[in-house]
Amino acid sequence: ETALLNEINKLWADAILGNRDFYALAHSDLNAITTRKKAKSLPTSFFVKIGASLILLCWSISECYNNEYLGHQIWKDPTFAIFMCFGDLILLLLMWGISMHVWKSHGIDYMRLLDLQGTDVGRSKSPVAAVLQPLANEALLFLVTFIIFNKVMRGAWQGYINIATVHAIPVILGLYFLWRMVFPWEQRAPWLYMLWKVLAAPSYAVDFNA
Repeated sequence: ETALLNEINKLWADAILGNRDFYALAHSDLNAITTRKKAKSLPTSFFVKIGASLILLCWSISECYNNEYLGHQIWKDPTFAIFMCFGDLILLLLMWGISMHVWKSHGIDYMRLLDLQGTDVGRSKSPVAAVLQPLANEALLFLVTFIIFNKVMRGAWQGYINIATVHAIPVILGLYFLWRMVFPWEQRAPWLYMLWKVLAAPSYAVDFNA
């Protein structure tokens, strides 16, 4: 099937369009379709982690409700801002993975449009899984840490963990996430370069390409 479609694209580009660039474009689209067909599905362990994350998320929401109901304004603690910051980053990664799934299901070649071929996601046989599987691990770690922090700050585990120790937990979590954003360097370097281009874009001259 792939060989037949490849030959048809070549004949169409040579005989009708008269431009081999169209053949290269069609060949790239065909490769993208073939890659999507061969993409590995998400393993069962991923869905187990998602289920556990949903349970922990409900638990976390109940912790926030209990904090307000009992008058413990834990959100005023300075270290609570760490959870807010990295919680937003986890949500951002989740939206990124969902967007990739939607684009793939509608046949949008986001890899070429967003120039992701040189990234670890672009080299993966299942780009969506390459984003969502690490995200599931980070979400579990984040939610467990958030629940422990809230319970200790509310005095639920007095005698086991003191306040000074529990304040170190979100700091360590933040340092771990920062480390994960940089290493392994071979995988993170293309993404950090993209981030730099976005942040530095206002200082560049506007260049409209045809």
